Amino acid sequence: MSQTKIQLDWSPVEKFLREGTEAGYLMSIIEAEKLFRDFLVQNGFKIRNWQRINKLLKQFVSQPEKFSQARRTYYQIIQEPLFKINTEETKGIIKNYWQAIIDLDEAINCLSLREKIWLKIKCFLAL
Repeated sequence: MSQTKIQLDWSPVEKFLREGTEAGYLMSIIEAEKLFRDFLVQNGFKIRNWQRINKLLKQFVSQPEKFSQARRTYYQIIQEPLFKINTEETKGIIKNYWQAIIDLDEAINCLSLREKIWLKIKCFLAL
């Protein structure tokens, strides 16, 4: 199994989290989603429908329900202007994004070339 380094800059997430404000918590989750998307793009995934890829990727993450909840929270933040969240919830969501990225990185490195291509096609088509 080949090892890769996940090269993502988490400093914006940490900066917003350290603010200790509700706006900072919301922004840290938005930044975590951006990192998740950046990770997939860096690995050659072209996603047309970001909302529908959870079901495709959940087989590769160790905690699919927590991953799905993290992404649902992101979409709530985007769609609900008065969305509220506290420190502990925010930390949990960020942790779930981080774990999903680690799990996906490991899974991608274990897939055969054929499996990688098929997964990328399915993600692109959002089947």
